[in-house]
Amino acid sequence: MLLRAFAVVLSLMVLAAPAVAEDATLKGAEAYVDKVIKDAFDTIGDARAKEISNADAKVKFRKILNSSFDIPTIAKFTMGRYWRVATPAEKKEYTDLLKTVILEKYADRLLSFSGDGYTIDSSRALNDKDVAVATTIKPANEPPVSFGWRLRKVNGGFKVIDLSVEGVSMSVTHRTDFGSVIERNGGKVQALIDALKQKKTASKS
Repeated sequence: MLLRAFAVVLSLMVLAAPAVAEDATLKGAEAYVDKVIKDAFDTIGDARAKEISNADAKVKFRKILNSSFDIPTIAKFTMGRYWRVATPAEKKEYTDLLKTVILEKYADRLLSFSGDGYTIDSSRALNDKDVAVATTIKPANEPPVSFGWRLRKVNGGFKVIDLSVEGVSMSVTHRTDFGSVIERNGGKVQALIDALKQKKTASKS
């Protein structure tokens, strides 16, 4: 009888352990997204208070995103099947360009919905590596906007690998658009790189 009771307790402990671990992971993911958004809002607040210029705020904002996003993973996903045929030099140049072009777009997107508040709404495990965190940005005098964050566990922490706005994945959108550029140019990855270079130049003008 005692042995059976011990076995029951042990089995309950085994079942509870994964649930506790998952709960800690979800809370960690929510805290990570909360910090990213808070840092972004603090930067926007400084710009509104004229403590820094809008240009400096954007530079600072891009740095926040650069440290938070897993650019290599995003690069591989957004190039899709062409990643397998790209040369090492093309992969490196493409990944470097994303730091400017995509983060610029992410920064613009978030800045356009800066708002005056936000909420961390929910989180769920997508698999053993990724977590989805749902948030709501609340622009002043405008309807709330939903932002979905896909995080990946990396070296004991988290990195953002996708951002969705009102259910539209920016990484999936880029993957479709970039794939179309390569296809229109005979499957040449260099065509996409050249197009991104033009965007980078345009963003500086």
